[in-house]
Amino acid sequence: MKKVNWAVMGPGRITEEFIPALLYVEGAHPYAVASRSIDRAKAAQARYGFEKAYGSYAELVADKNIDVIYIATPTACHFENAKLCLENGHNVLCEKSVTLNVDQFNELVEIAKANNVFFMEGVWMQFHPAFRKAVEWVRDGKIGNAKYIKAELAWEHPYDANDRIFAKRLGAGTLLDLGVYTFGFACSVFGFDYDRLHAVANFGPDGADIDSNVQLCYPNGSFASLMMGYCFSTTGEAIIAGDNGKIVFTERFHDAQRVYLYDENYELVEEFDGTFPCTGFEQEIEHVNDCLAKGLKESPIVSFDYTRAIFNVINDCEAQFEDARAKLGL
Repeated sequence: MKKVNWAVMGPGRITEEFIPALLYVEGAHPYAVASRSIDRAKAAQARYGFEKAYGSYAELVADKNIDVIYIATPTACHFENAKLCLENGHNVLCEKSVTLNVDQFNELVEIAKANNVFFMEGVWMQFHPAFRKAVEWVRDGKIGNAKYIKAELAWEHPYDANDRIFAKRLGAGTLLDLGVYTFGFACSVFGFDYDRLHAVANFGPDGADIDSNVQLCYPNGSFASLMMGYCFSTTGEAIIAGDNGKIVFTERFHDAQRVYLYDENYELVEEFDGTFPCTGFEQEIEHVNDCLAKGLKESPIVSFDYTRAIFNVINDCEAQFEDARAKLGL
């Protein structure tokens, strides 16, 4: 198996789960790590065994031995960081949300195409075995016609105006941070052609949406109720209900390792155990390695159209949020 030289840009909280998976995946080699602080880069190098440590992103992208760069910087930095990598001819996996808006994303897609490199938003949920099994059950008609989805993600955090999840200047907001999962969940089951959307939110002092609830209604009468928040906690359970059964995630659905299939009488029909061998990022890393081996420039799972479709939902929500912000004087 060909060794794939991985580089990590921005060693932070998320990389504490990503890098162990990188070390786990056969053929994935921890080649380089870069931070704006050389001390931080060297600390990650010593901890995980990277060959190279760089104290600037310019130094990182100048290294031609890199096969793919994983961008783990704050959301507000993704556009600038991904553009630097793509323009220097590097394949890129960029953590969600890939950019702050669809215009930035479309610009990066064009840069990736111009430089003939691979580019993908990192949405780990789409590669988890339990999530993929749930979608398979729906497509195989195991619950009849899917009619309703309930999905929720919320963690209670003390308000901090400088935290990336609360500060709008850093790309804060439930839509960008958690909507990638809730909207992705709904769209993976019902598709992207909803005909009505209703969105409400609570806002922080700078106007960032810190709690939100979104309903998507589809032409066939099915609908999704999606809740996201930072000011309260939930279990993260999710349900896909059909006219002949239901699928239940009893763990947080975006990183669930088990999923349950019930019939119309709520009798358990099947339980699927997709326990992660490592942290849950290994399936995403394996997918990127496979895409690179095949010479693909776009993921067939988290495609450019997939990411654009999620942005469309976010844009429709934001249009309604703007009206609410105006009434609140935000």
